[in-house]
Amino acid sequence: MLFRSEKRATTALFTDLDPADLADGAFDEKLFHEAYTVVGEKRFDLFYKAARYIGNSNYHSRARRFADTALGKIDEETITEQIHSKRNKDAVCSLGLLPDKSDKALQRRYQLIQAFLKESKQYGAQRQASEKRVCEIALLNLSRGAGYADPIQLTWRMESQQVTDNAAFLQGIDVEGYTLKLQLAEDGTNKLIIQQGEKVLKTVPAKIKNGWTLRLIPHLCYYGISD
Repeated sequence: MLFRSEKRATTALFTDLDPADLADGAFDEKLFHEAYTVVGEKRFDLFYKAARYIGNSNYHSRARRFADTALGKIDEETITEQIHSKRNKDAVCSLGLLPDKSDKALQRRYQLIQAFLKESKQYGAQRQASEKRVCEIALLNLSRGAGYADPIQLTWRMESQQVTDNAAFLQGIDVEGYTLKLQLAEDGTNKLIIQQGEKVLKTVPAKIKNGWTLRLIPHLCYYGISD
């Protein structure tokens, strides 16, 4: 207990992040850039190479990944692919460290984190709990990196923007002669409706299946649609 208290006190000298959050993948991006500026690129490279000898488990790999992401050496496409193909937890946590902090970029990453959380429901209770924690840390990194006080403020902003961005889908959009729209029921459930004229189709037409359907995926994931 004494060791934990001392460690917490020492950590508090440098960052306001909780040691438990840091252990789970939280990253103080502001502190990192300040330190990088002080030590310089050459000295930092020495620390980078030595990381494998001073960290246990896979923490050195995580530290390198986070540093590379914050410095713009890993792009969003690579991170996204690692999340989709391997469900890499550190990749999820590193989304908030990418240099582009525009609203559009934040919304895209926010949706990806929410989709990752939703997909975890197909696994057992222990993995669900683990991936839920990953998403909590990912949102913490995303919010801090973008200058929000906490993940709650970020969530309010992203949810509000999401409603605005998806208004067209609720009204219906025209695609290749078809009308695509989201239909919301009174109980909160929803589904994608595809019409040709007044006729509601039961399947996605081949003409648009490989194009617009793929572009709609982020919106469908957000609304909980899997069909």
